[in-house]
Parts: sequence; C-alpha cells; structure tokens
Amino acid sequence: MQQEIDNLLGPDEQLTLSHRDLMPMSCAIIQEVMRCRTLVPFGVPHCTSEDVDFRQYRLPKNTLVSGNLWAVHNNPEVWDKPHEFNPYRHLDEDGKFVASPHVIPFGVGLRRCLGERIAKIEIFFFLVSLFRYFNVLPDPTAKKLPEIDKGLQMIVFSPHTYKVVLQKRLPA
Repeated sequence: MQQEIDNLLGPDEQLTLSHRDLMPMSCAIIQEVMRCRTLVPFGVPHCTSEDVDFRQYRLPKNTLVSGNLWAVHNNPEVWDKPHEFNPYRHLDEDGKFVASPHVIPFGVGLRRCLGERIAKIEIFFFLVSLFRYFNVLPDPTAKKLPEIDKGLQMIVFSPHTYKVVLQKRLPA
C-alpha cells in the first residue's frame, strides 16, 4: 500500500477522491480489512413491518431480525481460505480493484447504513494519509502482539488493547 501511495502521489501532491480509482491495492486492502474484521457481526437489528414468509419460516409483524454479516464475510463457498487476510482476492487478473457484493459491513438493502458512502471515503482518506506519512510499527516494549482474531465479542467486535509506534516517513 505504501509503495502504491509513493508511486502515485508526489511529496507535495494533494490527495483527492479521484486518486482512489488509481489505487487498486489500497482499495483491496481496505475491503479485505472490512471483510476480515467485521465490526458489527450481526449488523443493526430491524423489525419486520408485516408478516413475512422466509424459506420455511413465518416471521410475524414486529419480529426482530438481524443479518449475520460475519457469516457472509467468512463463507467458504464465496471466499477461498476465508480466515486468511488476502487483499489479492479483490484484484482481477489485470490488477484492477473489484468491489465485492459479499463484503457488506454496512448492511444491505433499503436499511443499509445511510453513512456508508461517506464512511468509505473517510476510511480511504484516513488510511492512505496515515500510510503516506507514517510507518506503523509494533510497540518495541511489547512482549508480544495480541492475536488479530481475538478480542471482546458483543454487539461490536473490539480487539484487545495494543500499542503501536508511528514512525514519520517522508513520501517518495
């Protein structure tokens, strides 16, 4: 990601949204992070507004329903080795970014998060800027890093606390 950023952005060039289409690896890494670390694994609960027949089930009006976003993000029928971090799965054979309909951290349908578009833009600007100007390193005083898939799982997945060091770097 840093190499892509360095190759595209000069030291004085302003990062803009138009750069996103020119940064397939950065977009693939961001999408893979959202797939691997589903922050709200069961999404936001909703209620049925009328009686619904779903497969062999009858859901009466006002039934609380939640989608299992974690299951979608870890479905082995969709993802080869779903528990491995692999941003290359989001690039086509020409190295172009492919947005996946199976990465749905903001939900799906009419009730998906209204802030999805702005959140994705903010995530892009934040992470590209972070990796443009800093190397993110583990805290040298830490005896070991926490396991990435361990944390506190409730409504929101929260990883265990850890420290990092931001080492200033000069853009290429």
